[in-house]
Amino acid sequence: MKICFFILLFIVSIINLLGQDIVINEFMSSSYNFLFDHDGDNSDWIEIFNPTEETINLSSYFLSDNLEKPHKWSFPDIEIAPDSFLVIFASGKDTVYPENEIHTNFSIKDYGEDLLLSNSSKVVQRIEPVILRQNQSYGFLPDESNQAMIFDVATPGSKNELILIEKVFFSETGGVYEDNFEVGLSNVFTENEIRYTIDGSTPNKNSLLYSDALFLDEEMCSKTDIYKIQISPADLQYIPEKIFPKAIVIRAAAFDSTGIIQSKIFTNSYFIRNMEIDHADLPIISITADYDDLFDDSTGIFVPGIFYDENDINGTGNYYQRSIEWERKSNVEMYKGNDCVFNECTGLRTHGWTIRRIPQKGMRFYARSGYGNSHIIAKIFEDSKLMIFDNLVLRPFSSASTEFGALDYMFLKIASKLNCIGLKTRPVCLYLNGEYWGIYFLLERPDDNFIENNFDVDKDNVDIIEDWFGSAISGDGEAFLQLYDFLLNKDLTDNNNYSYVFNQINISSVIDYYLLEIFSENYDWPDNNMRCWRDKNEGKWEWIPLDGDVCFKNADYNSFNHSVNISNDDWPTNAGSTLLFRSLMSNEIFFANFVQRFKVLAQNQFNYIYTSEVLHAIADKLQPEIHAQVDRFNIPTSYDNWMSSVYNVDNFLALRNCNMTQHFYDVFGYEILLQDCDYIGIDINDLVIYPNPTQKSFCVYTKTDFLCPFKICISDVSGKIIIERTEFLQFGDNHFCFNDLGLDAGIYFVNCCFLEKNISKKLVVIR
Repeated sequence: MKICFFILLFIVSIINLLGQDIVINEFMSSSYNFLFDHDGDNSDWIEIFNPTEETINLSSYFLSDNLEKPHKWSFPDIEIAPDSFLVIFASGKDTVYPENEIHTNFSIKDYGEDLLLSNSSKVVQRIEPVILRQNQSYGFLPDESNQAMIFDVATPGSKNELILIEKVFFSETGGVYEDNFEVGLSNVFTENEIRYTIDGSTPNKNSLLYSDALFLDEEMCSKTDIYKIQISPADLQYIPEKIFPKAIVIRAAAFDSTGIIQSKIFTNSYFIRNMEIDHADLPIISITADYDDLFDDSTGIFVPGIFYDENDINGTGNYYQRSIEWERKSNVEMYKGNDCVFNECTGLRTHGWTIRRIPQKGMRFYARSGYGNSHIIAKIFEDSKLMIFDNLVLRPFSSASTEFGALDYMFLKIASKLNCIGLKTRPVCLYLNGEYWGIYFLLERPDDNFIENNFDVDKDNVDIIEDWFGSAISGDGEAFLQLYDFLLNKDLTDNNNYSYVFNQINISSVIDYYLLEIFSENYDWPDNNMRCWRDKNEGKWEWIPLDGDVCFKNADYNSFNHSVNISNDDWPTNAGSTLLFRSLMSNEIFFANFVQRFKVLAQNQFNYIYTSEVLHAIADKLQPEIHAQVDRFNIPTSYDNWMSSVYNVDNFLALRNCNMTQHFYDVFGYEILLQDCDYIGIDINDLVIYPNPTQKSFCVYTKTDFLCPFKICISDVSGKIIIERTEFLQFGDNHFCFNDLGLDAGIYFVNCCFLEKNISKKLVVIR
């Protein structure tokens, strides 16, 4: 049996030491209840060491986390004695408390950033970015050396030393494997014993005692069968007839001889193809949590439980309970093949509205210092460079309003190519305590952490609004309500009033936002699923598209009419929720920009050539997993019905652009002409050939109120094409000139083709 011990992690760090000087000897960037400052706050810290034989005054030294600003924070006028240490809090408070407790004006990101020590003339030391887990420190052993490492036990204010802590090691990490094999467990201190579980529960002193390598086969699977538990109202509950292969989930910890736990709990999930687990190229998410936290009547977040009222199922049940009191500790792993994307202890909650009470529930999980690490640091989404996540959402396949199951996924994929915020998302297979739980879509959650991580904005300076009444989920709604009140009381046909709104809103972003919602025929909007945000430091409001699970259903539905509704209805649209769009569209500048942008998107991101490609890529990715999803949750009801729903979405995409132009005309009385649409009765206003007759040169003139390709062919009386040229019609006057053609005297025909129409004019050439 091969057992791997990973105790020390050595990392190369660029260090530039120019002669004898003070150094950064150790620092911590993810402190949790470790070192408290004068205010009782738990802060990051940096340890400075003076290795010289001289007392050094620090007033000419600087610390920074920014390569471009090496003098970001200056030391106060204090001294550090020879062979001494000074601990500085990297709290952002920028102050000095009694007894020389010093605070910098910046904190250190636990997901890594440069750390610089400088004096007035040079950089003394640079430490490159390093990712630290909770309460780990990074420093040098021995002190002042160039040998850098991560310490599991930090020693602020004293010499660095290697202090071992108890851990449990797995000989093989979790992931996808072809065949059955053995896994060995080991720990640091041999006087302790290892105990483990295979049913998802937290190991305790009474759990299975590890003695020898574990052979991973069916005997190592959980026997609990949680798929049989009623977790929905009776009319929604579905218990599959098919018995699904289970993953193997091992949770282990070290205990002393009295049964007191001595280590963290370590979890690994194994998916073995030889045991009929094969999900092709889809990543796998494995969630592990204690039975009572999920299924107990009093404490379980997945069951109807003590809060269920059978006479009012819409909003009652344990799964509808909110706040951190109904957040449960869990372990979440993500695997792409045999590669572990992340393995973290997190908080788990239910998510959504209707999808809380269906068997395939919506979920979200939170990275918090109280569980382990305050961020999930991983490359989760292939089309994003972001690697820092504080919480993520799992949206179930069953949440879609059609059997296609991937409506929101497609909605967000289209959004990602527009000038509005597109939440990152990807399909995964989910396992819960080792049992198959179907297709889910992992996606970002648009809260203050999302804004901070994506836009480099301090989340304490962000307003996020979740409805048209100005309800704030971060910051406050005061600025939003001021803008809304302005729209209520000011006429935006006045360009001065529009200028005010223009300075409050990211106009290009909001145009794409509305066009996306309208094109997608999002019926559950705008009264619902509204979210916008701004940076309080003079940032502009931007709207975030979210929840497309009621989209792409009826290509004939007039979403322009939907978006200017002035009723008092509660849902899905009403005068209050359409005020912004109605006000903006009343302004000629915004209207023209909106029309122009629609024409651009109709030929590109909304064009059937592009959208059908997105659809078929989604269908190809999900197709191998649909049979298992059908068997597990009966949603979709069959593979054939799923294929039929794919065809329905495809038909929607083929028709939607052209239908929208008619809807736009019906609502706003303005004709938008698109290539490949059948426009009956729409023609060019005038088409003139001048001068005519001509000797050698002439021009084609027309005036239009639309944009489209314009093909000009010059032929002789026999029909032979002599010259062919393609132009593009613009708004207003269009002149297309032909110079020095060298045509013989005679009669020619100028044929102009646009939008499947053809206008022919006679041209006379004389000599």
